[in-house]
Amino acid sequence: MIELPIYDSTGKKVDSLKIDEQTLGGEIRHALLKQAYVITHGNQRQGSARTKSRGDIEGSPASSTSRRAPATPAQAPPAPRSARAAA
Repeated sequence: MIELPIYDSTGKKVDSLKIDEQTLGGEIRHALLKQAYVITHGNQRQGSARTKSRGDIEGSPASSTSRRAPATPAQAPPAPRSARAAA
């Protein structure tokens, strides 16, 4: 028999529960144990890390668009050759 302690929300031992090993399957499944470990520790991490966006990177096109000089207006296209020859 396995004796499992039962704790309340403050961490004090309230009771214990006795379970027969054979009702749990009788063997240790290592893959399942690892999954439980990874999930438990993954849920305990702080998780406040973040990546930089395009605007956060110095010198990127997204961060420099507001500081650029205004574009010059487009120039008129050159006159056709026939109009230049007549003039």
